[in-house]
Amino acid sequence: MASSESGSGRRILVLALVMFLSLAIAAYTASAFPLLEFTGGSHYSIWSDRELVLCASSLALAVLVGVAARRAQAGPAAPGGVAARFVLWLGLSLFVCAAWWSAGLFYAPFVAPAHAFGVIRLFNAWQQWRTALQAKRFR
Repeated sequence: MASSESGSGRRILVLALVMFLSLAIAAYTASAFPLLEFTGGSHYSIWSDRELVLCASSLALAVLVGVAARRAQAGPAAPGGVAARFVLWLGLSLFVCAAWWSAGLFYAPFVAPAHAFGVIRLFNAWQQWRTALQAKRFR
């Protein structure tokens, strides 16, 4: 069981590093690019916009962390508290969106919910792993 717990700990550490990378990409994007100016016409393809590509990669990494963190948890998710989890996710999404928006990230409404999802799932996996370690120590 010790190898399983250390494997889970390493998995959570790797997921935390990937989540940090996702947040770092979004922070770089918010600080490195000027705010968009709407001139009424498109001068280039939106897919060649580095800000969009970086935000999409940040979003994909955050969703990957959320999905992988759920798989790292042992057992089924708690059935109760769906409304409470939704309110937590919504509140964190709005907070992160406001933070990214004030930092100058134009795509904040798209990236923030993914970051909130990844952070909440990662925190839940870490909390379950920590509880399992503490339970093992007291046996």
